[in-house]
Amino acid sequence: MLLFKNTTRTLAKTLKKHLTPVRTYSNKTLLKPAKGDKNAVLFWALKHQTPVTLRELFDFGQNLTKWTFLMSAQFLQRELPIRLAKRIRELERLPHGLSETPSIRQLIELYQNSFWAIVDIDEIKSNSDEEKLTNVLEKVLGDHDNVRGYITEGIQELVNLKHSKGETLSSDVDFSPYLNSFYLTRIGIRLLARQHVKLHNPEPGFVGTIQRECYPAKIAEEAAQDAADLCRLYYGEAPEVKFLGDQNIHMPYIPSHLYYIFFEILKNSMRAVVERHSKSGELPPITITLGEGEEDLTVKISDQGGGIPRSVVKRIWSYAYSDADHPTETAKTHSYPAMAGYGHGLPFSRLYARYFGGDLKLISIRGFGTDTYIYISKLQIDEQLS
Repeated sequence: MLLFKNTTRTLAKTLKKHLTPVRTYSNKTLLKPAKGDKNAVLFWALKHQTPVTLRELFDFGQNLTKWTFLMSAQFLQRELPIRLAKRIRELERLPHGLSETPSIRQLIELYQNSFWAIVDIDEIKSNSDEEKLTNVLEKVLGDHDNVRGYITEGIQELVNLKHSKGETLSSDVDFSPYLNSFYLTRIGIRLLARQHVKLHNPEPGFVGTIQRECYPAKIAEEAAQDAADLCRLYYGEAPEVKFLGDQNIHMPYIPSHLYYIFFEILKNSMRAVVERHSKSGELPPITITLGEGEEDLTVKISDQGGGIPRSVVKRIWSYAYSDADHPTETAKTHSYPAMAGYGHGLPFSRLYARYFGGDLKLISIRGFGTDTYIYISKLQIDEQLS
């Protein structure tokens, strides 16, 4: 079906408009700032981000030539340092001493290294220059895979520091407003960088990271299989997952975002079901129901894991909350992910859902189970990336 009109010329005009500053701040017209110069980070952080829509990324990626790769690289050479510098400033301003923990200091250094890796590249004028940037972007994406791990460790270090002083981290302390902002913009950075890199290695049915016909039911089935395998590793058994509703619903979307959401929700549901019913000898199934409306798709994941106390429901959206033991040491000794305990799964899943105009809501019946509603907005292709 026809999803989008070609707007490549419009994007080209947008890129040309915003590429002028690349030449203005080129290393040939200004002295290259010394690495580690905080004024350089501040200089870039004070600049405005350039609005980019998913439609522009999609249409631009459908007409690949050496010229489009070059234009994309020139744009990213200017845009990514701005976004990275803003994230450095955010990390340095995390409250309650979190920014001073060893893990957050390491994370700040990681962002600084990525910032300088891009800033230090000479002005991009040829496709060989573009290849250099692409290689740098691939490294940056790999280096930043475990950002959530750094932040989780930082929060745990802060808690441990308080305990060593005979203090506790108040339950009123909520890092969510700060981390939500940081993570939302991180999604945008990674999407821009990954889109450029993936265009070099196109997959059938994809435009960069965007799948033309993404089937949520197929993504949910894959996530359910992986969550069940993980559940069996930890508990020796896993509940069955049943599907209801229309499994042929499809739309353009980024499947990795959906997979993350489904995997995290299903992990929680399976853990709850096993811990509540393992002694009974029979695990009630988890059901996944799909439905399509005019504006969005809805996926409901229902379990009979006993539900969540009302006093806890508000706290599950906090990055500092988990009802499982912190799995850091376990995670270090196994090649598979932890079943629970990091406290990032639910809040980060909600961010992924909300990034493109969707949402994630949770309704629990204590003593029975939990229904999680995932609203997947039919991609507003003209919506700007954070």
